[in-house]
Amino acid sequence: MTRPAQITHLTHTLEHPHWAPYLGRRNCVPDEPLLLTGPLTNPEHHLLHHAPLTWPQPPPPGTATLPVIFWWDTPPPTRPAEAHQEPHDHPIDFTPHQRTWSVRPQWRTTEPLPTTLYAGPDPLPALHTYLHQDTLCPTNSP
Repeated sequence: MTRPAQITHLTHTLEHPHWAPYLGRRNCVPDEPLLLTGPLTNPEHHLLHHAPLTWPQPPPPGTATLPVIFWWDTPPPTRPAEAHQEPHDHPIDFTPHQRTWSVRPQWRTTEPLPTTLYAGPDPLPALHTYLHQDTLCPTNSP
């Protein structure tokens, strides 16, 4: 199965689960959607220019950008990474008393995101507006 086909399959599975998903216990069912949107043509563009940004406090007056750390599972396509690490947290075997993990590569960048993305002290309305824009439709993505 190609990567786009896998993503489409996973998207459909998360949007239409066979059984109710739960968080640790079956009575702990999430009340929010598990998937905010389907596959995007350019997810990096949406994260850097459109997705609402939560921040512990409002940006200082006169500030144009806020530094946001991004973690990549592949080398960043448009800029050099500031750091590279290999955490030992990729599960290989879940057998009790034999659980094993391997390393996975990870790259870090700090991106200056525009303060206009700041969603305010209550980010849910901004997230709702973002999720219901036509720009999230995969056929209309930049």
